[in-house]
Amino acid sequence: MTAITAETSLADVAGDLVKRARGTTDCTLPITWALAEGRAVDVFVVLTNNALWTFAASPVETLRKHRQVGLPSPALLSPMLMDMVMAMESCLVMCGLTGVGHAVADMEDRGLLNICGFDTRALNVIRSFAKDLI
Repeated sequence: MTAITAETSLADVAGDLVKRARGTTDCTLPITWALAEGRAVDVFVVLTNNALWTFAASPVETLRKHRQVGLPSPALLSPMLMDMVMAMESCLVMCGLTGVGHAVADMEDRGLLNICGFDTRALNVIRSFAKDLI
C-alpha cells in the first residue's frame, strides 16, 4: 500500500485496497483498539475486499461495549443531557469493496450500516449515515 497522507483521498485508499491480495478481515479491530486506548469514536468505517473473519467477538457486541465504556450513569444526567449522550453513540460502517459476504449489521441497531460496493456515491451514504440523516 502506498503511504497515506493528508492529500490521499478515501477513494484512492479504497482503490488500492481492491488491488490487494485477499485474506480475511476482523472488523472488530478498530473498535477493540479504541477500547484499549480509551478513545471515543463517532463512526468506525471498515473498508475491505476480504471475507469476514470468524470473530472471537461479534462486531455488534464489541460496538455495544464501546458505546457503554465511559458513559455517565443516566441517574446523574438530566433528560436533555442524556439525549445528547445517546445521540453521540458510536456507529459502524462495514463497506465491502467486492461482492463477498460482509454483512454484520443488527437490523434493529440504527448505528450499523452494511454497504456492498464502493464508488463516490458510497461516500455520500456514509456521510449521511454519520450525520444521522438516514
